[in-house]
Amino acid sequence: MARPVVVVVLALSLGCGGAQSSDLVGPGADGSADSGFGGDGASSMHDGPAPGPDGGSSAEASGLPESGTSVEAGGAMESGTPIDAGNPNLGDCLQACDQQGIGTCDSSGVCVITCGTAQCGNDIECPANIPCKVVCQGTDSCAGDIDCPPSTSCDVECTGTRACSGDITCSAETCSFTCTGTDSCSGQLTCQSGNTCNVDCGSVATCGGGICCSDPACNLGKQQNGC
Repeated sequence: MARPVVVVVLALSLGCGGAQSSDLVGPGADGSADSGFGGDGASSMHDGPAPGPDGGSSAEASGLPESGTSVEAGGAMESGTPIDAGNPNLGDCLQACDQQGIGTCDSSGVCVITCGTAQCGNDIECPANIPCKVVCQGTDSCAGDIDCPPSTSCDVECTGTRACSGDITCSAETCSFTCTGTDSCSGQLTCQSGNTCNVDCGSVATCGGGICCSDPACNLGKQQNGC
């Protein structure tokens, strides 16, 4: 009777036994069970973008910015020298002053003409409708006449010895003459058709040609108005 008992026990073991753990997990590519984790115990699911063809991230392959990288809107710059959007007068100055070979525009849109020793022997004419500054800083500089046509301002500085020996005529809204060089401004100084004329003659030896101001405001210091 022992033999039938053994058969019954084996049958119960096969019929009632639970599923093996290996049946619950499918085999991996190498025949081992794939538990959804890598060999180091980490999850096999990727937290970031899938790798691209060259091993880089798929974000690089698609041209999209990676995480943490911002793209500045409107950051493109056209070729050439950028123009300050806050100073529209700078573009006008560059066309009328620099491109014409008259002088050099500063960041404020003022055409600056600088003359060293014995330079600028011919007449100087500032560009029309552009603020202008003429700097005659060298000895015997600016031997010709200086003309400032209508604009917002014109500043003529005669700081070199015997600088500005010709006549200076200004028709800007505000005219400023600085004659501080020895024997400078020996020609006539004229302010006309503007609002304000400022003249600084540093010594008796300067402004020998006289001053004529027809502007409403003539600030001539100790000099007499010859008009």
